[in-house]
Amino acid sequence: PGGAPRDLPPIGSAAAPLPKGPCRWGGLAFSADGRHLLAVLADKPVAYLLTWPEGVLRHTFTAPGHTGLTAAALNADASLAAAGTISHAVVVWRTAAPEAAPRTGTGHENTISSLAFSPDGRWLGSIGEDAVLRLWEAQSAAPVLSVPGESMAVRFSPDSRFAGPLLHRGAAGRVRVDPSPILRPLYPPGSRGSGVTVSVDSRGERLAVSCGEGVAVADVASGALRFTLPAAGTTSVLWADEDRALLTC
Repeated sequence: PGGAPRDLPPIGSAAAPLPKGPCRWGGLAFSADGRHLLAVLADKPVAYLLTWPEGVLRHTFTAPGHTGLTAAALNADASLAAAGTISHAVVVWRTAAPEAAPRTGTGHENTISSLAFSPDGRWLGSIGEDAVLRLWEAQSAAPVLSVPGESMAVRFSPDSRFAGPLLHRGAAGRVRVDPSPILRPLYPPGSRGSGVTVSVDSRGERLAVSCGEGVAVADVASGALRFTLPAAGTTSVLWADEDRALLTC
C-alpha cells in the first residue's frame, strides 16, 4: 500500500516472452502470496504463468478445443491455475504438469465473468453471465453445486465455508459451502429404484438414504456407513420418534 505501481516487462522482452503485436487479454489473477501472476488471452486458448514482480515466464498453458479464455484464477501456492473459456467451460491446469490437458468442467450457459479458489484449496468457484454461481472440485473440475444469483465477482470467506456475494430476487447473501461425498458411495451403481430420498436426524449426526435396494444410514461427519436396511423398493425415508425410528415407503 502506498507504493508505486509496477509494470510487467515489455511484451516480448527476454524476461517476459509473451505474444508480440496486438492481442486481447481475457483476465489476470495473482496468487494469494503475490508471487505469481496468471494472464489469459481472450482471442486464443492460451494462458501464461509469470513470477511477480520479476515477470519471468514459468509456464504456458493451452486449452485445446476452445477458442479463447475469459476469467482467470490461481490457488494460494500457484499449483493450480484456472480459466473460463469462450465456450462457457471451466478449465484447470496443474502447474506441475503444464503440458497435460486441463481438467474441464461444464454447466455454465453464458460467459464466465469471475473465478476464485477457496483458501483451503478444495474448491473453485465461478460466476457467469447466466446468473449462476457454480462450485467445482479444484483438482478435478468436477461439479459440486450450483446456485442461482448475480454477482460481479466470486469470493470465499477466509475459512472457505462461504462463497458469494450473490443477489437473487431482491435479496443479497452468500452461499454456505458444505458439500459432502456421502451420497456417492451410499447410492449403489445400477440401482433399479427410481426414487432417492435423504433425511438427516434432528441432531445432525446421521444421514439416511433410500434407494431401490433399501436404506443406508451413515455418519454425517465422517461419511462412514453405520448400517443398512434391506428394504427393497424403498423410495422415501424419514426419521421419527425422536430419531429412534425410520419411516419408509
